[in-house]
Amino acid sequence: MVQQQKLDLVSKIQDLLTKNSNFTLIKIDKTSHQALESLRKELKKTKSSVKVLKNTLFEKAVSILMGKDNSFAKIKKNFFPLKETSALLVLDTDWSKGLKRRR
Repeated sequence: MVQQQKLDLVSKIQDLLTKNSNFTLIKIDKTSHQALESLRKELKKTKSSVKVLKNTLFEKAVSILMGKDNSFAKIKKNFFPLKETSALLVLDTDWSKGLKRRR
């Protein structure tokens, strides 16, 4: 039986993907917790965010969304299965602010 908590997480990922058309996956294998928190702080200033996620739950959310939007089918075809530790980078409508290099 599927746990309700996992279903809720898949639903939250679906909401993020449908409400924000500007997103990307980033590899975070060797990223320290401090670096991730710093990134979150910087992204918050630009109305963007980063969410560490479980790859299988992200894949499930994309599979569900494929029926509604063909672009998710392209994502599944080109990038799945995910093998690296990943985070979802969600960008505001002005995505260039979120991707601007910080020093």
